[in-house]
Amino acid sequence: MYSIYDYAYNGLLYLNNMERPKNKRLSQLMIYSTTAPLPKRGEYLHYLTGAYPEGDTLFDLYIHPLDLVCFLFGRPEILACRRVANDSYILMLQHPHIVGTLELSTAYSWTAAEETLKVGTHSGIYHLSQMEELTFTPTSSTVFGIPMEKLRPRRETKEILYQRNNFTPILTNNQIYSQGYFNEITHFVNAVEDHGNHITTSFNDTRVTYEMICEKAHFVW
Repeated sequence: MYSIYDYAYNGLLYLNNMERPKNKRLSQLMIYSTTAPLPKRGEYLHYLTGAYPEGDTLFDLYIHPLDLVCFLFGRPEILACRRVANDSYILMLQHPHIVGTLELSTAYSWTAAEETLKVGTHSGIYHLSQMEELTFTPTSSTVFGIPMEKLRPRRETKEILYQRNNFTPILTNNQIYSQGYFNEITHFVNAVEDHGNHITTSFNDTRVTYEMICEKAHFVW
């Protein structure tokens, strides 16, 4: 049996070397967008919740979407950052191969919280909704610069690349699994019980994200 002390002590060691998003189901899905045909046109992320008076929004909430875009698209340069409400920001980022905008806000509602990501490419748009559905919608073809959909109406084609099944009660359809927490919890328990887990990452893996948070403070206007 393991005492609370064991879990607390070894747990801190785990948190100091915690797995990055690359081990989450989400990142496996978003490989679709990061390997999409170049050049990418833009990425648009919305992370919208209700008020959060009980903690620091940057380090408790926004660090997750910021870390996600850093992991998927590389180290960003903050082109602009505007505070639009209390603890709510709109950022424009320049990644190595893509420009993106982020809306990080607590001015919405927890009952209708939203986390979505769109990645536009010349071949189509990848859309990740609530971290549970990933779709691809091809762009309309053009003739001499004229969109064919203006000349001849067509049905929109949407390919579902991934969708969580809310009906079948199996592990992979559980939100704890699809959101990536199951593997993290499993790794945490194994690390606490010392089942021979190896450190897969270091603090350097999160350095870009924290540098971005510090840099944001100089750009807010």
